[in-house]
Amino acid sequence: MRTFYWTTIGVDTWLSVRENGGAAGVDGQTIEQFEANLSPNLYKLWNRMASGSYHPKTVRRVDIPKKSGGTRPLGIPTIAAVVSLWTKKGESMSILQGTQVELSDLLLRGGSWHNIPGKDAADFIIAALTAMSEPGQPDRRILVAPMIAREAASPTALGDALAFPHPLADGLGMGVEPFVAIAYPRFPVAWGAPDGIPVRAAFFVVCSDRHNHLLTLSALAKHCSREEVRTALMAEATASELATLMGPLSV
Repeated sequence: MRTFYWTTIGVDTWLSVRENGGAAGVDGQTIEQFEANLSPNLYKLWNRMASGSYHPKTVRRVDIPKKSGGTRPLGIPTIAAVVSLWTKKGESMSILQGTQVELSDLLLRGGSWHNIPGKDAADFIIAALTAMSEPGQPDRRILVAPMIAREAASPTALGDALAFPHPLADGLGMGVEPFVAIAYPRFPVAWGAPDGIPVRAAFFVVCSDRHNHLLTLSALAKHCSREEVRTALMAEATASELATLMGPLSV
C-alpha cells in the first residue's frame, strides 16, 4: 500500500490544529509558517513518527497572570508537536464528518492532457496550462504564475512518480471555476520529489477556497494509494476513466 502524507496525517488533523490556533513554540515557527511549507513539513513529520525517531522539542515556557494575583508557568509546544498529538489522538473536526469531495465532477471538468512537454516542473506547468486553454476551453493560463510560485515555495511532487500542482494559498480560485485535471508528460519530469522519482502524472488542482482545497488533496491522495488507480495512472488513463475509478470519496 502506497502512502502519501495526506493519508497518514490527514486533512482533518491539520484543519483541527489550524482551527484550534495557538502560539509558536520554542522553535519560533507559527501555524502560518508551518502551513507555508505544509507538504514537506507533514512528510518529514510522518517519516519521523513512522520510524519512531520523532521526539517533540521542549515546550516554550511563558508566565501568564493568575486571577488571584501573581503568575503561573505555561508550556507552549511547537506546531509539529501539536500535529503529532492530534494524529495520535485520531481526533477530527465534526464539520468533516460525512463530507464528500466530488472528484468525478472535478475531473470531468478538468479533463486529461497527454504528451505535455517540459524539462522541469515550471516548463511542464506552463505547457499543460497552455494546452488546457486551447480554443473551446476556459483560459487557465492565469494560473501559471501562482502555480510556479507554489513550486518555488516547495515542490508538489509527493513521490511515487506523482505530483499535485496547485496555486499558492492566496491564489486559490483566482476566478477560475474549480477543477482537477490530469496531465501526463512526454518524458518523466524531475520535480524534486521526496523519493527522487521523476513525475509521470500530475493532478492540477484548483479549488474555490482553502477548506475544499485540502479536502480535495486528501481525497486524491487516498485514491492514489490504491493499486488500481496507480496502475491506471501509469497507463495514462483518461479523466473519464479516472472519474469512474474515483467517484466521490468521504474524507
